Amino acid sequence: IVISEAPSLIDSIWIGPNPLNQFNARLPNAVMAIFSVIFVYLIAKKLLNETIAKIAGLFMAVSPWNIHLGRTALELSPAVFFFLLGIYFLLKEHSYRIFISLPIFILGFLSYLAAKLLFLPVIIVLLVYKIKTGKNESKKPYLVYFLASFLIFLVYFLTLSFQPAGSRKGELVVFNPRWSETIVNTEREQAIPNPFLNLFSNKAVALTKRVADTYIATFSSTNLFSKGEPISIY
Repeated sequence: IVISEAPSLIDSIWIGPNPLNQFNARLPNAVMAIFSVIFVYLIAKKLLNETIAKIAGLFMAVSPWNIHLGRTALELSPAVFFFLLGIYFLLKEHSYRIFISLPIFILGFLSYLAAKLLFLPVIIVLLVYKIKTGKNESKKPYLVYFLASFLIFLVYFLTLSFQPAGSRKGELVVFNPRWSETIVNTEREQAIPNPFLNLFSNKAVALTKRVADTYIATFSSTNLFSKGEPISIY
């Protein structure tokens, strides 16, 4: 199984000098899940106010996903932690000091394969917010930050075919046209022919349904409180 680049190196800092067992394998993620609660609180406080920050921190603390994934040794918890840490420093700092957050975002980028798709959108939203709220500040540091982020993103994806992670592109339905073709062909074969068939059974509709089903499934009470992820590792 191919995982992202950073988690094994991060975990080795703790696991390397200590005995390899269930406790030591899971402890780094558990610590990062706890600190994620703190940074959700700090980000909400920075953006809104103390009361909403406490509520946000409480929700993160009791979030079944944060608890569930924080008890595993997989790579989602480091990605969440580093993205939250990067968001906090980008919001907190000004001028070229915002570059403190870029290496942190890169760690988040390299911590989880799916997080790579969030890297640029998150940074763009934050930079737009900084520009809108810092009216008297120079815009040049934000432009340089965006260009550096875009270059990192571009170089990674241009070289993806030469990396082990490139073998998992097929898991993203947007890179796997055969998946939608199979769904659409099956639907059309089983449906009664009608003038609206092409309108309601096509690749765009199939992809939208898949994305919606996947997103809604994260709120499933069965997943959250009963069975969890249907993967044996969990």
